Amino acid sequence: MRLPRKNALMELATVGARMCRNAPIALAAVLAACAQQPQADLGTALSGIEQSRFLACSGPPSLEMPQGSEDRMWFVTNLKRGDTIGVVGPTAAPAESCSVTAVFENSHLVRATFSGNQSMCQLVFAPCLAK
Repeated sequence: MRLPRKNALMELATVGARMCRNAPIALAAVLAACAQQPQADLGTALSGIEQSRFLACSGPPSLEMPQGSEDRMWFVTNLKRGDTIGVVGPTAAPAESCSVTAVFENSHLVRATFSGNQSMCQLVFAPCLAK
């Protein structure tokens, strides 16, 4: 069996040292590539959805104001789709809730504003985004 030359061992050690020195940079690049993509603008993504399908995701509205062909609704919701949140204490909505102001015209969503926990909004309305 032949032993590696001393220069070969030194080269190997040098390459290994470079790899270790650059490891944080490589790790940062991998993490950046895997980082969560920006969340979809739900108001735009859900625009035009049928009111019944929207309600299947959101649960019942906390407040509804019909005005001719326009229907304005306010929601505070989470993944317990059948339960409204904040009815007992509307000023103390849980941190894990999604608040929505929605305007429907002829039973289709024309405008919606989502506030509160945006991750929760994305989870609650994910079924409505699926085609």
